Amino acid sequence: MEKQKTQKMFRKAYDAAKKGARRLLLGVALYAAGAGSSACGGKLGLVEPPMDSGMRTDEPDATCQRKIGLGSLPFWGESPDPAEVVIFGDFQDPYTGKLYSDVEQKIRQNQKYMAGNVDIFWRDFPLSAHANAEAAAEAGRCAAEQGGGFWTMHDALLVNQSRWAPLAPKDLQAALNGIAQSANFDVARFESCVLSRKHSAAIQQDLSDGTSYGVNGTPYVFILLPKGRGIDLNAIKALPGLGSDGSAPKLDEDCRFHIVAIPGAYPYSYFSTVLDAMK
Repeated sequence: MEKQKTQKMFRKAYDAAKKGARRLLLGVALYAAGAGSSACGGKLGLVEPPMDSGMRTDEPDATCQRKIGLGSLPFWGESPDPAEVVIFGDFQDPYTGKLYSDVEQKIRQNQKYMAGNVDIFWRDFPLSAHANAEAAAEAGRCAAEQGGGFWTMHDALLVNQSRWAPLAPKDLQAALNGIAQSANFDVARFESCVLSRKHSAAIQQDLSDGTSYGVNGTPYVFILLPKGRGIDLNAIKALPGLGSDGSAPKLDEDCRFHIVAIPGAYPYSYFSTVLDAMK
């Protein structure tokens, strides 16, 4: 019964997002025609709002300690017993942008994966070398406060990375406000939230967790395959380079999942091989 309620809630959010899609595109056009176009160099490329997203809190289980946590942001999906794709990323990092375009979007567009088999989680890992990365992470979390807007902001930041990433930090907020305006957010509320750095502790928690998991750069992806689904481990073990050295993908496990850690922007085929190993 609880699962049905949750799925109904997700579907309602999806229907609302579809109805708002034309309004979102109109916002993009208005933003491009206004002051925001000069800040980001032209029209923003916003994508379709997310199919479904929600929050998941793992119930405590004293007999089984999860190795890889899911963080506190909304996830993409609605699967009852899914593979969990946990992405540690930096919105300003070009390799995270490449993972988004070459891998993440393809997973999200794969009907087999999204039809009850895969959920996607984002965890912030802003690198100190990227001056705008932490503010962008704040922007994603502030967007999440406005009607579940995290994935809209996530996509806009990565699609338009080359437009805002090179900006001086003093010019960044105007560009972020432009994205918020295009997505029909309350811009004043959004700006106040970003400037307050109210989500700094949550971002630092993601950084701390990632470091404890062995994350030392972005992107870094963990694919958690539930043991109860049946996993073709031979297919995974045949992946090129698996476990060859400390910087290569590796196979691990805890009491609930087989875990494949993939550092860097590997090709989509690498990820699909792992996901297809789940029966």
